[in-house]
Amino acid sequence: MLKIFKKLLSPFAIICLIQFFAVGSFSLVSPILSMYAKDFINATIIQIGIITSIFFIASSSIKLPLGILGGGRRTPLLFSISLFLLMVVPFTYVLVNSWIGLAVIRLIHGIAFALVITISFILIPLTVREHLRHQAIASSSVLAGVGLLTGSGVGTLIVALGDLRYVFYLASIIGVPGFILGSVFSYRLYSIERKWILLFDKSKGLDLRKKLVSVISNKPFLVSFFVCFSYFFVLGTVLAYAPLHVRYGLGLPYYIVTAMFFGLYISTTVTRLSLGRLISNRIMSKGSLVLLGALLSIILITVAVSSNYSYLFILGIILFGICQGIILPVGAMIVSESVRPTEHVLANSFYLVAWDIGFALGPVLTSTIANTLGILTALGVSTLLPAISVILILLTKRALK
Repeated sequence: MLKIFKKLLSPFAIICLIQFFAVGSFSLVSPILSMYAKDFINATIIQIGIITSIFFIASSSIKLPLGILGGGRRTPLLFSISLFLLMVVPFTYVLVNSWIGLAVIRLIHGIAFALVITISFILIPLTVREHLRHQAIASSSVLAGVGLLTGSGVGTLIVALGDLRYVFYLASIIGVPGFILGSVFSYRLYSIERKWILLFDKSKGLDLRKKLVSVISNKPFLVSFFVCFSYFFVLGTVLAYAPLHVRYGLGLPYYIVTAMFFGLYISTTVTRLSLGRLISNRIMSKGSLVLLGALLSIILITVAVSSNYSYLFILGIILFGICQGIILPVGAMIVSESVRPTEHVLANSFYLVAWDIGFALGPVLTSTIANTLGILTALGVSTLLPAISVILILLTKRALK
C-alpha cells in the first residue's frame, strides 16, 4: 500500500496528473467557445476566428523562447503561477461583454496553458530512468488523451443539463487540483529542474545558431513539423467553425456539439493506445503511419463537408480524431530519433509549436472564406495543406524511419 502511495506521489505521477487537469480544463472550454462568443457576445465569424486563434498565437510565442533558453532556475515558480492562472482564468470568460475582452482573456489563458504543457513535456523524461523515457512520454500522452475525454464528456453533460456558462465555472474548478499539486510538490520539481539545468549547462557551450541550423535543416524534423502543422491547421478551422455549422447550420443543440468533440477525443485516445503495438510489432513504419494520418485527414474532412446528411458530417469530424492520434505522437518519435541529444529540448519545443501555429493560422486564414463562401467551403479549403504534406512524405519517405 505504501509503495502504491509513493508511486502516486512520484514526480512523474504528479506532472502527469497536472497535465491531465490542464488538458481537461482546455477541452471543456474549447468546443463551446465559438458558440458562446456568438450567442453571448454577438461576435462575427471573423471575430470568432481571432478569438480562437489568439490562444494558440500566445501559446506558440511562449514555447519558442522556452525551448531556446532551455529553462531556468525559476521554472518551478513559473509553473505554479501558470497553474494558478489556469484555475482562475476560465471563470473570467463570463465576466467580459465584448469580443476584445474575450480575446484578451483567451490570450492569458493561452500563455498559461502553453507554459504548463511545455514545461511538463520537457520535465517528464527527466523524472524516469533513461530506458523508460519513451514509455513515460507515451503514458503521459495517453493520460492527456483521457483528460481530453474527461473534459469534453463532462462538458457535454453540463451543457445538456444547464447553462453554457456553467462549463467555464467547471473549467476553473478542474484547475484547482492541478494548482494544489503544483504548489505542494514544487520542491520536488526543483530537484527535477536541476537535471534540466545540468542538461542545458552541458550543451550551452554549443553555438545556438549552429543548433538551430542543425534542427531546421534536419529533413525528418521538417517533414514532421509540416505534417503536424497542416493537421492542426485543419483542426483549428474545425474547432472554430464546425460548432457553428452544427448549431446554426444543422440546427442541432449545444450538447451535440460537445458530444461530437467527445467522440473526436475518443478516436484520438483509442488510436494512441493502439499505436504502440503497431510500431513495436513493426506492422507499419513511422513514415507509413504519418502518411496514413495525413491521407485520412483529407478523406474524412472531404466526406464531412460533401455530405448532405448531418450524421455523416458529425461522424467525419469524430473520426478525424484518428489522425491526431497518429500524427502528433509519431511525429514526436521521428523528431526525437533524428536529432542529437543536445538538441532534444530545442527540437521538441519547435515541434510542439507546429500545432500552435496550425491552430492559430487555421481560423484566421479561413475566416474570410467562412464568412463569404460558407463554413463548409472553408473546411474543405483547409485540407489543401494536408495534401501538400502527403506529397512531402512521399518524396522523403526513406528518411522517415
